[in-house]
Amino acid sequence: MMQQVCGLAATEQDRASSLEKQRRQLNILQAAIATYDVDECSRNPCPSGGVCHNTVGGYLCSCRAGRKLEGNTCNPDTGLIIGVTMGLFGVMVVAVIIVFWGQMIIQKKKFKKVKQEYFRQHGGLLLFDRMKSEKGLAFTVFSEAELIHATSNFDNSKILGKGGHGTVYKGVINNKKQVAVKRCALVDERQKKEFGQEMLILSQINHKNIVKLLGCCLEVEVPILVYEFVLNGTLFELIHGKNQALQISFSTLLRIAHEAAEGLSFLHSYASTPIIHGDVKTSNILLDENYMAKVSDFGASILAPTDKEQFVTMVQVLVSHVKGQESMELLRGLADLAKNCLDMCGDNRPSMKEVADELNRLRKLSLHPWVRLNVETDAESLLSGESTGGYEIELSGYPMGESENQPINPRSSYYAR
Repeated sequence: MMQQVCGLAATEQDRASSLEKQRRQLNILQAAIATYDVDECSRNPCPSGGVCHNTVGGYLCSCRAGRKLEGNTCNPDTGLIIGVTMGLFGVMVVAVIIVFWGQMIIQKKKFKKVKQEYFRQHGGLLLFDRMKSEKGLAFTVFSEAELIHATSNFDNSKILGKGGHGTVYKGVINNKKQVAVKRCALVDERQKKEFGQEMLILSQINHKNIVKLLGCCLEVEVPILVYEFVLNGTLFELIHGKNQALQISFSTLLRIAHEAAEGLSFLHSYASTPIIHGDVKTSNILLDENYMAKVSDFGASILAPTDKEQFVTMVQVLVSHVKGQESMELLRGLADLAKNCLDMCGDNRPSMKEVADELNRLRKLSLHPWVRLNVETDAESLLSGESTGGYEIELSGYPMGESENQPINPRSSYYAR
């Protein structure tokens, strides 16, 4: 048994010795081969643009970055180039978008701050406090965006009238209600802080002969006013319109003058806070669908200087329609009224209520059967000195005993200048 074990151990030792001997011989052989290896890359076996890698007994070829092996040639890798280019372009686009949106956000914040500052300057905060404390007020504070949408970005085709104190546009709010939007040209710096509250006071005026102020926009440099839309334009257009064949009857003009005076009298004496219009003229007296007078632009008491010439013009228009000896009492009445209104001493001037009452008296007198108004077509106007070449019509209004025939060829709408 012991002999068998010893024999096996000897066999294992012989086997290990044989393997070690074979390993040494292999190393010697590899060293000999390496000593005699030839650098195949020295012969530039690779295609143009390729890179040669020498190996034991051979070589390997590869293409430089940006090229790929096609047959025996390293051609530019267009797919890789396009991919890298598109990637860089995409990164640039994303960067530009981020910068653009960042600038937009910054500008929007600045724009919002500017709007807030304008709103504060024009008394918007005080106005909001007042509106919160007084519920049910029919007054709207519009945003600039709302009025831009209502007027198609203040398109020229929407212009109803222009003047030294602003431009009026026709607009539509709530997709159905027509309004007149006035962009004022200036505002009194001394009254900026109270502007919003003053507009709120003006909006509470309800009288049939006064155009309703619906709201305003305070987040712009110069406030924008929103009035009700009045259909038949201005008294100025009625008197001096393009249709020269149209001559307005004296009684109609007296009625319109009386209605305008009633509106002004209400502003002066019956409004919760007395209001001086400050810009009374024929282009600021509007005519509704029944040709009833409505005083407009009374918010101009804050925005515009007083214009005294228009009253004289109105009196001249009235006088130009009085012809013949039968109407001398009317002529004297109008002349006396004009003289009193233009008195240099304010204490001697009549109040608007007195003016309205006198115009109403003269109007009733003009309708008396024995007062005959001359309708000669060759009568000369005291304003132009030219023949009117027209005919008289009666325009409808609230009835005072005169005819209520519909006007001939009513003109398109205009608004206060």
